[in-house]
Amino acid sequence: MAALRAFGLAIFALAVLLALPALGNLHFNSHYSAYFSDDDPWLLQQQKIAETFSRGDSVFIVLEADQASFLAEEPFTALEDLTVELANLPNVVSVLSVTELGLAGESASEGGALIPSIEQLRDYGRAVGLLISPDASVVGINVDFQLPDRQATTVLKTLEDVRNVVEPRLASLPVSAHYTGSLALNEAYIGVVRHDLAVILPLLLLLMIVVPGWLVGSVRAVIIAMPVGLGALLAGFGLAGWLHAELAAVNSFIPVILLGISLAGCVHMALSFIRFRQEGAAADDAAWSSVRYNFMPMALANGTTVLGFLGLLFSPTPPIRVLGYVVAAGIATSFLLCMTLLPALQACFDPVPK
Repeated sequence: MAALRAFGLAIFALAVLLALPALGNLHFNSHYSAYFSDDDPWLLQQQKIAETFSRGDSVFIVLEADQASFLAEEPFTALEDLTVELANLPNVVSVLSVTELGLAGESASEGGALIPSIEQLRDYGRAVGLLISPDASVVGINVDFQLPDRQATTVLKTLEDVRNVVEPRLASLPVSAHYTGSLALNEAYIGVVRHDLAVILPLLLLLMIVVPGWLVGSVRAVIIAMPVGLGALLAGFGLAGWLHAELAAVNSFIPVILLGISLAGCVHMALSFIRFRQEGAAADDAAWSSVRYNFMPMALANGTTVLGFLGLLFSPTPPIRVLGYVVAAGIATSFLLCMTLLPALQACFDPVPK
């Protein structure tokens, strides 16, 4: 048992030592392009179109007036000021709205602003329908950004800056703002992932602790299993770190997969250990017996699961490939720890329900 304990501790320590330096190489990519390989023909075509017709990521702000016209004095003046303020935001390349079309207005406001008529706007390309509705109750402002990176913090900060300009400017007007475009899409994407990580993931992890503890009838058995799950997580994400992998939303539930499979194996080992102990075996003998009893079925189950996840390496989507090898590495490590470290801990702490 001492040799088994030493081998298990060596595997766990190796997973920790190899993973910790590499975890800093991981980063989350919130952009939709993360789901395409760099040489994907559809992505290359989209990038070519974007280089021709767009200058980068954009936010399209839709302003909807409540029973009012944006070609009236106060809304139009607010629209002019808003356009100027948006153009002064960091990383902005261009801003397009009806106030930037260079039309000589037919009517002047008290402040001297020249307000174009809807007839003038109809004669200006496709401004009506794209930047303003036919009844002038809805307008759009397109803001192009050239961001230094596509990290989640950069995207969220950019949208926060936009809202901090738009919302105060419209506070005194019966106007509501809506946001679309690639940056707004990515922001919504990040929000969903953060909600899942903050709410759903902790609930799942709690469920995976409570249910095995109830099935086994021993809280100590669940606590003893924690190093197995931790070792699986470190091995999987450590490998991803050494490969400088980009994580996307689909990768956020890798911990649930790894911990779920790891705890399932630990439950099998715990139930076998408890049964052998209740039959009168000593703690060391019960640990060895649980290893012999579970080795072959768990080897087959974990081996086929590893092969299944390695099959994801043939996916054309990079985050799916990351999911495949991270989970495969974690499951393999979990199996080794279940066969070495876990029985050694069971022999030491004897998690038999009293």
